[in-house]
Amino acid sequence: MLRSDRLLLLFASILAELALPGCIGGSGDTGCPQGEPLVKDVDAADLASALEDKVLSYDECHALCYGEPLPGATSGGASSSTGGETSGGETTGATSTSTGTSTSTSGASASASASAGESATAGYDPDFIGCEAIDGEDAKVACTYQTYCVGGRRPAGLCSEGRGEGETSLGRWLAELAHLEAASVPAFERLADELATFDAPAELIAEAEAAAIDEARHAALIGALAEAAGAHPSAPELAPPAERSLLALATENAVEGCVGETYAALVAAHQAEHAGDPALRACMAEIAADEARHAALAWAIDAWVRPRLGPAARAEVERARASAAERLRTAGEVDPALRRRAGLPGPARARRLWEGLDRGLWRLAA
Repeated sequence: MLRSDRLLLLFASILAELALPGCIGGSGDTGCPQGEPLVKDVDAADLASALEDKVLSYDECHALCYGEPLPGATSGGASSSTGGETSGGETTGATSTSTGTSTSTSGASASASASAGESATAGYDPDFIGCEAIDGEDAKVACTYQTYCVGGRRPAGLCSEGRGEGETSLGRWLAELAHLEAASVPAFERLADELATFDAPAELIAEAEAAAIDEARHAALIGALAEAAGAHPSAPELAPPAERSLLALATENAVEGCVGETYAALVAAHQAEHAGDPALRACMAEIAADEARHAALAWAIDAWVRPRLGPAARAEVERARASAAERLRTAGEVDPALRRRAGLPGPARARRLWEGLDRGLWRLAA
């Protein structure tokens, strides 16, 4: 069984490689290139005006998604947003949609390569990526924001994003992280219950229950840092759980534990060394050790459950794990100030972290 001390040794060796000359990366984040888009109501006339050239520029998307006047508008446009995080044109309680549920008008989407730094307009949210017009809708756009794939095990049915309000990118990031850590509590509680249902070893059940306690502590620690940074974490919202098969448990464990938590533990170890905020460095050192135990639990569950699945089911779990690992391979761009203060690795450095785990763990498990 893979133990947490072995994982920590692997993490240490990967981080030591990054200290060698030529291994230093640039700016960037460690997570998903983008989050799930939010469908927002906009002014129909503004959207029609923006689509006259069949292309939604970054500036037009920002104006639409934040309820601001379109670039070049003289008067009478959408109401101006003062907070950056709120939108006069946004429907209260806008729902998150999967990428597959909205399609763009041909050519009518902002390029994700555009960044706030490339715009001459001040006050742009560095976490905003762009938008797409939704086919068949004359007053709705799908707005996309940067998200960070950090935190603990995400529970099935998580329907809140936890994007916290705050004046700084660090505060917003901490609020989102606290939200994810809090969401991990019911994830581990459910895991413990399901392990008991499937007659798993008592040791695995006990470790899942202990992990839930760890995640509650993490949420409190990160939440306090977020509050100190002027941000306010939101409580996670979950859909009612449904009964799941052993295959569903194995698949989620492979994705959220063997990949997600394992990578998050390594990133936390990186932050413990590189975060510019001393309080965050100390906090991430504690979290890194805990998350290494949680990752080791995921690998132990994987070793227990695989012999209980048939060949086709095992292949399905492996495909899900490999796909999850591949999604982590490319890092997106974030506010450089956040990267420095939070100790997040840049794209080149994040790629080397990924390669270290792929070489030392994921590839061997395939």
